[in-house]
Amino acid sequence: MRRTEELEELIEFYGISLHITPLTSSVSGFYFHDSMGSRIVMNSNIYDANEYRSVLAEELGHHLTTVGDIRPHAYPHSLRNSCNINKQELKAVKWAADFLIPTSELIDYIKTQSSITLDAI
Repeated sequence: MRRTEELEELIEFYGISLHITPLTSSVSGFYFHDSMGSRIVMNSNIYDANEYRSVLAEELGHHLTTVGDIRPHAYPHSLRNSCNINKQELKAVKWAADFLIPTSELIDYIKTQSSITLDAI
């Protein structure tokens, strides 16, 4: 699995500002870009390192994969816009998963296991 420092290096490479601040408990983090640049805002109440790394990777994934503004207040509510937001979220999550656990590492791990079942995954 990739280290948090690798994510932070990419964030710096892309010139993204990282802000850690208290957010409501239902928000772990978010990404946005405006005339002042790109920013990732992370909830300071995330204490688990794996959760922090996962959320940070997803937010970086938005920078690399999201097209347009998907902030909920940017669209009037409609099913079509909700589908667009969900597709953009899925792209960011897929990027994060592929970055955090590269396919080659996952395959190598699976090869070392004598028996893998759905219960083990």
